[in-house]
Amino acid sequence: MESMLHSHYVDNLKTVIPATMLPDYMQDTEKSVYEMFVPQTKSLVVTETEPELTKTDIKIRTDITTSDVDLNALSQQVIYAETAKLKPFFEKEFIGATKGVFIESGCAYDFEDVFEKYNKRNKLVAVRLLSDLLCNHYNDDINITTAILHTISHYSYSELGKEFIYIVLSLCNHNNKKIKKFALKIFDNWDEVETLKLLKGNAPLHERWLEDYRQSIIEHLEGKRDAILGTSN
Repeated sequence: MESMLHSHYVDNLKTVIPATMLPDYMQDTEKSVYEMFVPQTKSLVVTETEPELTKTDIKIRTDITTSDVDLNALSQQVIYAETAKLKPFFEKEFIGATKGVFIESGCAYDFEDVFEKYNKRNKLVAVRLLSDLLCNHYNDDINITTAILHTISHYSYSELGKEFIYIVLSLCNHNNKKIKKFALKIFDNWDEVETLKLLKGNAPLHERWLEDYRQSIIEHLEGKRDAILGTSN
């Protein structure tokens, strides 16, 4: 059973990582690659006609030491490959779900379900897909950017904050007022004291109503921070 799994996984690993990137001992040794990686998937292959979302949350064993291969870099290569394979499918589904949709706060939309489908299968790949889409449409399609921000706003800071905080912060100073509002809404929904310094350090907004919104979030987070510090003291 182990030899079959070894063969299956090595074959699939080589489809996404060029052989030249693997050290000789990983290409020829009898030591199972599966002993070094514990992928939560049966296959890393995605078909041309229908995407097979795979769990490639690879865990690196800390009890293995080697000086001639960067295992973390290797796992990143797998993630990059999975992202590249799924990108056209994800973009077609997500962008298609934004067509003709007027996005408002407090409403649910199909494009959120698209992201959640990918997120449930593999968060690392889903986050990269959404991040790439946001960067590609940062300023050329307001509706897509708004849809992405709306999607992020429905996840907590612990779920997506670390991955998106800086790009969301930059969007607070976007040239479109709707984008600014949705970016601020994310900080409001996150309600995370850890974001306070970044939000305070951002430039004041020219629109009075948006700046008032930003200040209200800051004041709330400061009160929350002070309450936490008071409790700890």
